[in-house]
Amino acid sequence: NSIKMVVPAVAISTIMGALNGYVLTKWRFPGHTLVFGLMLFACFIPFQSVLLPMATILGSFGRFGMTLQNATGFNFGFGNPTVNLVFVHVVYGLGFTTLFFRNFYEAFPTELVRAAQVDGASFFQIFRRIMLPNSLPIIV
Repeated sequence: NSIKMVVPAVAISTIMGALNGYVLTKWRFPGHTLVFGLMLFACFIPFQSVLLPMATILGSFGRFGMTLQNATGFNFGFGNPTVNLVFVHVVYGLGFTTLFFRNFYEAFPTELVRAAQVDGASFFQIFRRIMLPNSLPIIV
């Protein structure tokens, strides 16, 4: 059960944190410092203070998942405790992974991203072909 929970949680957190860090450093948008500040603030909220509200929300996810399953015919897995725990770990760890990747990408040369844009690379092509392969030190 631990492997079924840890592997997806780490993989999803790493990919989402890398994507967030990339957006916050190389694709500046109005309010990017506010978004980063809120994500950083979330890192300092004690886990014990959100435990009861989180348990209530996860309990309602089971009912929400059944509603989605009845409406769409597809099981999203929200009633599964393992899926719920993966969700909790991803959400709670996202601030940390975003912080790590943002600081790593801040030192990454912007000229490489601009050159890829000039060559016609899309947002996800730049992320997948340039940023992610160069992120191996921070991923490890």
